[in-house]
Amino acid sequence: LDRVPVVSLDLETTGLRAQRQDHPDRRHQCEDVAMVTRLVLRQQIADIAAGRPPSNLVELRTLSSAETGILKAISGRVTRLDTLLTDTLFG
Repeated sequence: LDRVPVVSLDLETTGLRAQRQDHPDRRHQCEDVAMVTRLVLRQQIADIAAGRPPSNLVELRTLSSAETGILKAISGRVTRLDTLLTDTLFG
């Protein structure tokens, strides 16, 4: 895969800032959202500069090894959250 969808966001920034110090997991969630948002926006700027329509796809080859590692960690946390929510709501 050259490009992968990272996330679809519809978040209220001020709400995230207010929750940031409530719980350690929320702090990680806020940091995760901020990181993913930076990656998506950077890619969108590159897309526009290259004449492509912007999207939420991020070219993996443009990420540093540190960014790739962080994105993998975020993906793992999102997967665990999805599993927890599914088990809680439907299990």
